[in-house]
Amino acid sequence: MEQNKYILGVDIGGTTCKCGIFDLNLTLLEHFEINTDTSHNGQNIIKNIYTSFTKYFDEPLTDINIAGIGIGVPGPVDHTNEIIRGAINLGWPDWYNVSEQMKKYINTKVIVLNDANAAALGEHTQSNSSHESSVLITLGTGVGGGIVLNNQLITGENGAAGELGHMPVDTMFNFKCNCGLTGCLETVASATGIVNIAKYYYEQNDEKYSSSLYNLIETDQLTAKEVFDAAKQNDRLAHHIIDIISLYIAKAISMISVTVNPSLVLIGGGVSRAGDILMNRIKKHVGSLTFNRAYEELTIEYATLLNQAGIYGAASIIKTSIDS
Repeated sequence: MEQNKYILGVDIGGTTCKCGIFDLNLTLLEHFEINTDTSHNGQNIIKNIYTSFTKYFDEPLTDINIAGIGIGVPGPVDHTNEIIRGAINLGWPDWYNVSEQMKKYINTKVIVLNDANAAALGEHTQSNSSHESSVLITLGTGVGGGIVLNNQLITGENGAAGELGHMPVDTMFNFKCNCGLTGCLETVASATGIVNIAKYYYEQNDEKYSSSLYNLIETDQLTAKEVFDAAKQNDRLAHHIIDIISLYIAKAISMISVTVNPSLVLIGGGVSRAGDILMNRIKKHVGSLTFNRAYEELTIEYATLLNQAGIYGAASIIKTSIDS
């Protein structure tokens, strides 16, 4: 491998770090995962990533022609200084300098970006389409996302652009979000939010929504997957919940559409695996809610890269920096 030039892409998560080795055309040559060591306030995470790459190359990275390392991290990023402004699930304090830590081991270009932004950029660059502007919405335990406008990742003044999970869409349930506010998309469209909506109706004791889900709620076994499975068995409450969350997601897409006017919205994350029972309703609501000029060129699709989106995006931002 040593005769060529490489880009390294890293996606740091609370459980694993996903790592990829790319050529300068963003062809993925190798990919692997290592466990995320959050002990000692995560002080060994960057060192372990560096060490894992040396094992794959079978020699120190200082002996390899590395064009740069892109690193996606689960937290807000100060893009001027490549500093993450705290990552609680990694044990990192406020203002942790990821770039400086990596440069202890190798003197190369290091670019740090939020993990959801990295995933959005990865999906965009690998979409194999003519779309120049796209938005990724990830529906998982929480709701995240990222915005690519005219092939450029949009991060905003201080890195908050693309925090789509905190768009205010709900005035009915008023579940409190981890950010401290109520009504955020994350509180009603994440896997956690779906369960909370089911529990809300259970507590209302409305006979109109008698449901097989109630037994799961009573035994504290209800998950978002169970809600979608129940809908496929024509459970009335499950269908009602899916109608609600699809409407909230559509509201968010509608607001995004008239703000940045993307031609492509990608839906990813574990909740998206529910499939067409969710996606078809999202599309229907988007069509009825969205300003016509913003809607007429809009395509809504599933994200495709799954767990590799972050490493593709991290590598892509290095390639863009090199090319410019």
